Amino acid sequence: MSADLNNNLQGLVEFLEEQSEATGVYVGKLVFPKRPIEDDAADNSHFDDEAPKVIQYTHASKTHSYMVDRVLSAEDGPRTHSVFEAAEDEEAPAEEEEESGEAKKKTDDILDTFRHVYVKEVVRDPKMWFKRVPRLGSFMAVPLVYQSCLSDEALEAAVVDYQDVSARKAELQKEIDQFEEEQNQRQEAANGAGEQFEAETRDWQEIEYADFLAQEQKFVVCLDTMGQDRAFTDEQKRFVLKVVQKFRENWERAEKASLVADRDRKIA
Repeated sequence: MSADLNNNLQGLVEFLEEQSEATGVYVGKLVFPKRPIEDDAADNSHFDDEAPKVIQYTHASKTHSYMVDRVLSAEDGPRTHSVFEAAEDEEAPAEEEEESGEAKKKTDDILDTFRHVYVKEVVRDPKMWFKRVPRLGSFMAVPLVYQSCLSDEALEAAVVDYQDVSARKAELQKEIDQFEEEQNQRQEAANGAGEQFEAETRDWQEIEYADFLAQEQKFVVCLDTMGQDRAFTDEQKRFVLKVVQKFRENWERAEKASLVADRDRKIA
């Protein structure tokens, strides 16, 4: 029922921490790094769009509150950043191997179909980044990537498309009405002459609205069990992946519903 899932990110981290029994959960967004600007600078000029993107942590559970506002570069945190290197959805396998060194056989298990990063023992992975002294435990990073359609450009395009489709549908309906009227007249004439009437069939073009303009927004949901000296169970990992997947679907749903409402209000 949420209209803006940005407002639900804190609830997401707290929910995942409770359900996965993690030591902490924290969420970051992939953005361009910030740079100093003048007071009269233009909007978005504080972002350096020529530099490599970084992860800006925005939400965290209480145990990891120190992560909020922290910035993680790809150089410092290659393991976390690697969740964005392949397809962000269910097309690439997790970065995990059996202890024997053999890759797991791909199945329809969400552990195999939804790309994520899982490190069974963080202190053994040189690509891990630690804000504080590392402790024994595991780490999981899940990409939360969705298509955002809430922008002025998307609204303007949606209004133009709606008006264009409405006009084309009206013209098509006139053509259909005229065709059906002609068919009725032919049938009446055939019946009057005692002749058999064979109705003409015609396939009509389906006119649909265009997809909304959207920009990809990339977040990462991180969990760890540091200090517990244990790995996440497969059941816990599956649960986390399904929750993130559902959160992404609802984020896109909510934004589309908001854009439709904005479009209809502007047209009215």
